Amino acid sequence: MDFLLNYVTFALAAVLFVGVAVVLIARWFALPVLVKISLCTVLLALVLYFAFVIYAVLLAGSAVPPHAPQPIPA
Repeated sequence: MDFLLNYVTFALAAVLFVGVAVVLIARWFALPVLVKISLCTVLLALVLYFAFVIYAVLLAGSAVPPHAPQPIPA
């Protein structure tokens, strides 16, 4: 989980997302079908990754216990 929420991983995913999107937009008609499918699959995986990161941040971003932990009495 630490690897997925790492700043470096997020930054590399963002750079890859922009690069793949630019290639798909700029060369849509020149690319072979297999390359289009591969790039679209990478783009979809990155969208799912970003959705997971947003979900994790919203879900656990402010998860602070209301009180300090108390030991269980014996």
